Order: sequence, then C-alpha cells, then structure tokens
Amino acid sequence: MGKLVRTVVDKSYIILTTQADRVFVPILSVWGRHKFRLTISDREGQLHSMVYDLSDFRPINLSLDFLRLIVGFCFTDTQYVGYDPTMITDKYGIVKSIKCCSKFYDDVRTIYGTQSFVGRATHVWEWSTSRSTSSSRIPGSRKPTL
Repeated sequence: MGKLVRTVVDKSYIILTTQADRVFVPILSVWGRHKFRLTISDREGQLHSMVYDLSDFRPINLSLDFLRLIVGFCFTDTQYVGYDPTMITDKYGIVKSIKCCSKFYDDVRTIYGTQSFVGRATHVWEWSTSRSTSSSRIPGSRKPTL
C-alpha cells in the first residue's frame, strides 16, 4: 500500500504542475482483486476515502456505488473532476482564454508557472485581446476523455 500512496502523490504532483487549468485531481486507486479507494488532491493536501472491498458482498450497494463513481467520472461536467470552468483550452490542453469579470481574455500566453505542489500555485499570463461575454458564448467546451 505504501508504493500505491507514493504513486498517487507523484501523479497528483505531475497533473497539478503541468495542467494550469486544474483545481483538484480525483484519483481512483484499485489494487488487489477487489479493493479501491478514492483520493482527492489539491494544492493544500489530500483527502482519502476509507478502503472499500468489493468482495465483501454484505453491502450489495457497494458494487453499485462503485459503478456510479466510474460512470460519474466518465460523464459529468469537467468542473466536477477538477478542471477550472473559467479557463478555455485547445485540444492539446493549452489555456487559450480566461474568463474574469464577465470578459474573456484571449490569446493567453504563460509568462510564469510555479512548480510548487503546495500553496497558491501562482501562474502569470499575458493576453492580447478581451471581449465581453454578453455577446458571445463560451468557445469550445471540453469533453471528458478516457
């Protein structure tokens, strides 16, 4: 279990330092034949659920809850799996627009992004244009991918 916990920490670090539009990272760890645990990581720490064992058939609803969790990860809005809804990215995950105070700031370029896992995770961007949201809709919505 110690190696699994270290792997979750490492993967969370990589995701949070390389994807500027991430607020938190949900990770579902599955090991052994029937055990799983949900971990939510953000820049302040991690929350771990208790370890669940699907081979314990007394609570039959546990298997249904596990299935609901998987379906939820696949089909929910991206903001519920850790993406910042105020950032619009291209198909490669590069931030192209940021929404702030009812305006979109386009042609965003990262000037500085911290590599810190803990803290505010400061990013500094430069943009070239802005437009009001009253006359336009959010360009391109991100679809979850597996």
